[in-house]
Amino acid sequence: MRALVVRHGTLMLAELPSPECGPGEARVSIRLAGVCGTDLQVLRGYSTFEGVLGHEGVGVVTEGPKEWVGRRVALDINLGCGECDKCRARAFKHCARRRALGIRGANGVFAEEVIVPAANLVPIPDSLPDELAVFAEPLAAAIHGASQAAPEGPVLVLGDGRLGSLTALALLAMGREVILEGRHPDRRTRLPVALRARRAGERFPTVIDTTGSPDGFRESLVCTSPQGRIVLKSTHAGESSPNLSAIVVDEISVVGSRCGDLSLALAWMADRRVDPRPLIESIEPLTPESVLKSRGRLKTLLRP
Repeated sequence: MRALVVRHGTLMLAELPSPECGPGEARVSIRLAGVCGTDLQVLRGYSTFEGVLGHEGVGVVTEGPKEWVGRRVALDINLGCGECDKCRARAFKHCARRRALGIRGANGVFAEEVIVPAANLVPIPDSLPDELAVFAEPLAAAIHGASQAAPEGPVLVLGDGRLGSLTALALLAMGREVILEGRHPDRRTRLPVALRARRAGERFPTVIDTTGSPDGFRESLVCTSPQGRIVLKSTHAGESSPNLSAIVVDEISVVGSRCGDLSLALAWMADRRVDPRPLIESIEPLTPESVLKSRGRLKTLLRP
């Protein structure tokens, strides 16, 4: 099978043997995949991962438990050990021995097919086209981050890239007032309603950092009200040194935020609460160049 593989920090197109499907697993033929900022961070050294890149995908089950064969699915990217307390509570993303598709210890979806545990299959409503369903994983993360905002007041989203735009969409669907700030003001025109700009010196009860940059956290501290909340959605290569004194003096809460509920994200799209398709800039073939040129774009999709 053709796949985009990370080897020694370099992304290359490779021909790999078709993987074996074991008991309790499913073979998924990938129909569409999405390029995420985390994929680009992996290539910059965010993790030591080597293997097939990619974790946002839509496909059809071609082998595995008979009740799944032929069904269209999205994929929960976190593969837990299945034995610990976190896994028994289905909190696979917090399993100490977890693997993650295309990020940590497990081949991802930038390939013609992938093998995953059947427990990680998420059915897609028949009404959803692939171009919507492929947003299940990032939209789930955005909804989760939006739900961690303080219950009242406007929310500042720092970063107008893929995740920031999805987070703004999720907040709007929740009826929240949103200020989206980033380096590309024109991107706000892709959202369903006009958003106001941040006023000079304005501070917020919640700031959600989606920048993928150490500078984003420092800016979050400047923009957060005393006793406010910062929700960190960013992952990036390297380390950052936050101003801990500002956190202590202003009694700011800092909350980490990762993956969310894919079924909820799919339901929101099926109910037309959120339509992220305006974020799609191109659908590309499965090549390293397609991934690399996605940097600076909103959403690039890959068709194996």
